[in-house]
Amino acid sequence: MATPLTTILSWFETGDVPTQEQFQQTFSAFRHKDVLIPFNDVKGLSDAFQNTVSTEAYDVFRENLQERLEKLAMIDATNLDPETKLLWKKALGIEFIATVDSSLEIQNGNVYAKDQINSFLNVIHDKVDGFGSVIEDIRETLASDDMNLDELQEIVTYIKQNREQIELLQEVIIGSTTDDKIDLVNDYPEWGALTLQNQFNDAVYVKIQDIEAAVDTGKVKHQEQIRANATITHNLNTYDLIVVAYDTVTMYTLPIKVRLANMNAVDIEFDSAPQNFIQITIKKL
Repeated sequence: MATPLTTILSWFETGDVPTQEQFQQTFSAFRHKDVLIPFNDVKGLSDAFQNTVSTEAYDVFRENLQERLEKLAMIDATNLDPETKLLWKKALGIEFIATVDSSLEIQNGNVYAKDQINSFLNVIHDKVDGFGSVIEDIRETLASDDMNLDELQEIVTYIKQNREQIELLQEVIIGSTTDDKIDLVNDYPEWGALTLQNQFNDAVYVKIQDIEAAVDTGKVKHQEQIRANATITHNLNTYDLIVVAYDTVTMYTLPIKVRLANMNAVDIEFDSAPQNFIQITIKKL
């Protein structure tokens, strides 16, 4: 235990003669600068150390801080990619602000500069001036009494008035619609209430069958309309046959696959589903 300071001071009052032991106790009460102070001898140091961060924790914090700093936008936005810049513009409400090219080499703007627009307008102006005389010639031609132009105008008028039906006919030819969408141009009251092309086709087919049935004394062929793969019974009692198929609307012949099921029936297969009724004619050789 160290000697109290008050005791040491009492040994060195005026007129006192300190002894060897008192000198030793005096110097032993203080720490020599070459002697290290133990950690636990410093009052409050242990408690203060508990509030410090370990080296490992500090390293983790420093790495996380660096990652966060890398995600922050620089004041001049030089570390932002185009997608991030667009997100910032949306957030700031300046997404659609016009910008022009920085230079001839860096063309990052979204609008044309004034000199660019002027050059475009000059080109258009030159083109329009060149068409002036052509437009005037067309006006003079239209104002003439040329019969050919009158006939052309009639054709144009007809096309405008019947555009829907013409487009349906075109779709039938290319196979994108069916004949049950096409209106008949003429009326056939003696055949019933026919308004669509497919109704007319069916009526004609029935009449043809009636005519053939009335005049056919020795059957050498069979006809039938189908709209999908089918087995047709023809009762011609032979394998020696010719089978022909054609579209009842477009009148084009079609490629088909024919299998002789037996002497009185054939299987008909199409490469793709037909859009219209297909006339099948089976002839006996």
